[in-house]
Amino acid sequence: MSRRNSSVVAVDVDQARRVSLAMHDVKQVTADANRATESEQNMTLRQGINLYPKAIAWSVLLSAAIIMEGFDKVLIANLFAVPAFKEKYGSLRPDGSYELTAAWQAGLTNGAYVGEIFGLMLNGIIADRIGYRWTMMGALFAVNLFIFIVFFAQNVQMLLVGLIFCGIPWGVFQTLTCTYAAEVTPVPLRPILTTFVNVCCSLHNPPSIIQLPTD
Repeated sequence: MSRRNSSVVAVDVDQARRVSLAMHDVKQVTADANRATESEQNMTLRQGINLYPKAIAWSVLLSAAIIMEGFDKVLIANLFAVPAFKEKYGSLRPDGSYELTAAWQAGLTNGAYVGEIFGLMLNGIIADRIGYRWTMMGALFAVNLFIFIVFFAQNVQMLLVGLIFCGIPWGVFQTLTCTYAAEVTPVPLRPILTTFVNVCCSLHNPPSIIQLPTD
């Protein structure tokens, strides 16, 4: 395509000729593509559900990863008040109690977000090369590996490193689910399935841990 002026867009004749030489049935392919586009745009919601049940199922399944991803991020902040957690990862105070410093609380709370930044950037590159399926499988495999760092953390530094590494596949989950719903599913289903991702985000809030008074 070439732009002749600010308001008119015309077909590049030389480019069209090269395409026609490389693809002898270019007219038929163009006609089929136009019909497919028109058919998708005129498709009703019921027709989309009947024609693409597998795409809907996969989109819903992939979106479910957002639920536990958000739960894990919020859960760590709820552990700051647990006595066993403070004794394991906190520092001894003059009164003999253990407390996690404000700096480490901020670090643990935001550590996963640091990893998510890298995950959000890597998702586009990886998914473009190997596809949504293998990207999702790789992210699920990675989070199963990185969770062992958090589970067996011996100090607060190791816990922070584990959360940063876990944040990388968590960032992939956030981006991949939306792009899959927007690109793979037909036009009538995209608003519903992309909104379902937001529904999964709203389901991740765990109940606050209440510390009961002790005698």
